[in-house]
Amino acid sequence: MANYTNYWYIISLRIRHPTRSLDDLGVELNLTPSRVSQAGAPRTSLRGAPLSGVYAENFWTASILEGALTDRDLAAAITVVLDQLSPKMDFLLGLVASGGRSELFIGWFFDDGNSGDVLDHKLLGRLAEFKIDLSFDVYP
Repeated sequence: MANYTNYWYIISLRIRHPTRSLDDLGVELNLTPSRVSQAGAPRTSLRGAPLSGVYAENFWTASILEGALTDRDLAAAITVVLDQLSPKMDFLLGLVASGGRSELFIGWFFDDGNSGDVLDHKLLGRLAEFKIDLSFDVYP
């Protein structure tokens, strides 16, 4: 572990699909979704306020892991998430093969100063095996 300023993170799984309903993912993945939307439904904010337009695709998300550098670094946390998802790898690959996309959405929060972490090639290779994209929202 490098000597970085303390940070904390929230890791969520996001899945999008153009046609397949995602209503069953909570049960299939043993995760409680925080948001599910259907293609063609009116768009809303996270608080439920109406927005213009409709959703272009089906969307599902669930928070999986929250932690801090003092608990485990980000790379170790992503490894924990992939270990948790491993029994469902074939299911997730099937979603991607049928036109869907999956990603780990990482909210990354930093104390004062700059910080960072290293995601090594082994971890990136494992993400590629799952066909899971990474999406970062950084909050310095």
